[in-house]
Amino acid sequence: MIALDLDDTAVPLNQPLSVAMKGRFTSLMNKGKTIFLDTDATEADVDARVAHVFPAGSRSRLVAFVDGGTLGFMFDGQGNKVYFDDYNARSVISPELRAQILRLLDSRFGGQYQIDTRAGRASAERRLDL
Repeated sequence: MIALDLDDTAVPLNQPLSVAMKGRFTSLMNKGKTIFLDTDATEADVDARVAHVFPAGSRSRLVAFVDGGTLGFMFDGQGNKVYFDDYNARSVISPELRAQILRLLDSRFGGQYQIDTRAGRASAERRLDL
């Protein structure tokens, strides 16, 4: 298994997988290695930038934990996504918990923080980035 942080390690931030890095990943997967990626990027971002650049049958050697490691998945032999349901269910922030956290932040730090809402970088149901 090869474990890598995606952004600014395997790939420049918000950029697609380079031809050279795609070649390295392909070589490793062809040797039977599994590539484990961790990133703050969202699932859709990782799908577009990494997963879908490989043929469906090759994706079975990819494992990803996205949204800051709060959503995990891999791919089956046909390239279909297989989610780690139990892990993922425990990583969700309910709307009620999110509201509680925001109320606490407002009561203690009102006006002293900003919530990160960048598209492709934060999922409200999984993270609260300040």
